[in-house]
Amino acid sequence: MRPAAAIVATVVIIIAVSAGLTQHKGRTPTGSPVTGVVALVRTTAPQSDPFQGQFCAGILVRVSSVLTAAHCVTSLSPRDVVALVDGDNLCSGAPIEGTFVPVVAVSIDPGYDAAVGVHDLAVLTLAEGARSTPLEIGPGGAPGPATAYGWGRGPGGAPSCTLQRIQLEVPSQAECPSLFKDSSRPFVPDSMICALGDDGGNTCQGDSGGPLIAGIDDSAAKVIGVVSWGLGCTGPGVYARAMGVPIGST
Repeated sequence: MRPAAAIVATVVIIIAVSAGLTQHKGRTPTGSPVTGVVALVRTTAPQSDPFQGQFCAGILVRVSSVLTAAHCVTSLSPRDVVALVDGDNLCSGAPIEGTFVPVVAVSIDPGYDAAVGVHDLAVLTLAEGARSTPLEIGPGGAPGPATAYGWGRGPGGAPSCTLQRIQLEVPSQAECPSLFKDSSRPFVPDSMICALGDDGGNTCQGDSGGPLIAGIDDSAAKVIGVVSWGLGCTGPGVYARAMGVPIGST
């Protein structure tokens, strides 16, 4: 593993993968790294300022396995991506902490269909085991509170350079298909979870691949999904169900 401060690159590439189209409400800074949440950064970006290359998020589900959204990485090879583990701030105006770990393999869920958005899951294999504690995957869809994490767009439409959280509510999944009846994509219960924000906010552009965690206790809760797509950044959001994705043993 390589310390973030030790890596310098020269090319600035800004990539944004959309889970929404407008600005995002209701997000708050975490104030510190959250166990297992990682930023996915283009290797060609200046890693002294990884904000310029962050395009998606992910979550450690094994010490060397990161779960993310398939649409984040379908067009990328392992050499295009590095995972920033134990990072919060991504901007050069403040200390950039955490560890950059190279990605050596990208595995897309075989059921992924980009047109419909089903099984929007991928697993990235890291070159070395991360020191951060992985989170367990659990079954999702039961009504109750949930928390999503990412570096996506905040108030005013600007991307966030610090890790953000948003409190959500998972409704009865029987309600979800009707919420997307006017969408160009259907809600498919077998591979999707829908969640709503109490204040009209939801995950947004740049949050894709970030985890949806059951409940509000980071240390005990389980990963139930990853940010996939939604009806803008203020409508209901869709999260790819994490349970059942093959992630290996490391």
